[in-house]
Amino acid sequence: METKLKHAEDYIETGKFEKAIDSLTEIINAEPIIKAYQLRGFAFYCMHNLDPAVSDLLYVVEHDEGAHLSHFYLAQIYSLMGDFNKAKNYIEKAVAVDHENLDYLGDYVTIEQSLKQYQHSIELCNRILEETPDSNFALIARGYANMQLDNIDSAIDDFEKAVKESPYDFSGWDNLGIAQIKKGEDEKAFRSFQTALRQNPNNPDAYSYMGYLFYTRGDHNKALMYINKSIDLEVTNPNAFKHRALVYIATKETEKAKSDLQHAKELGYADFYDDEVDELLKKM
Repeated sequence: METKLKHAEDYIETGKFEKAIDSLTEIINAEPIIKAYQLRGFAFYCMHNLDPAVSDLLYVVEHDEGAHLSHFYLAQIYSLMGDFNKAKNYIEKAVAVDHENLDYLGDYVTIEQSLKQYQHSIELCNRILEETPDSNFALIARGYANMQLDNIDSAIDDFEKAVKESPYDFSGWDNLGIAQIKKGEDEKAFRSFQTALRQNPNNPDAYSYMGYLFYTRGDHNKALMYINKSIDLEVTNPNAFKHRALVYIATKETEKAKSDLQHAKELGYADFYDDEVDELLKKM
């Protein structure tokens, strides 16, 4: 069996997931080996075949509570499914077994932020940064959480550190620009988004916020040009539709504004941001 398991692992490492699944199924039919279930669950996961992946991985954790890797995979799968409460349950179990694993802690941060548990996500980021002070992921995640908690100066500090460590990562510049807008530093924000676009010319968030900044200056034509570019690049970005609605409100194009606000709401604006779209719709 050990030889067959090794062959199955080799199949997975080389991306031959279907062969791995066939081989592992033969092993499981002969003997229900926990490692075979874990490997097959992972192979299913890699093929985005999530239901059988969950079934196999649940079998593993039911028979071995210390199988932290299976708990980690289950957390990732439930995150993909949008069930973040279940994802949290499994990532907590993974971290409890292997509390120094930075991959597990990073996944935990992402799940907590999806659940809007920002203070706890900051604590988790601090744990990561104790081990890796230059972690771009942890700096941006902590900055984002601070921004959601209105700790704007702390957020800016984190984002500035992030872009210093990883100047070509456009997401750091995006977040820095958003925090600078919240602090009223629009000129600095404009430069941050310009830098973000130099790092990634197909960056929809930077285009949307550049458009928003032109809107605040009263330059509605340029605002629409940038925001429309953002929507062309990412038609499912609710924030861009809200930004465009603000321009239409300013130009008194009420029906267009209502349409964009409704579309932003349907795209889940409140899930990602706040209740501003609902408030704007009530006023119209």
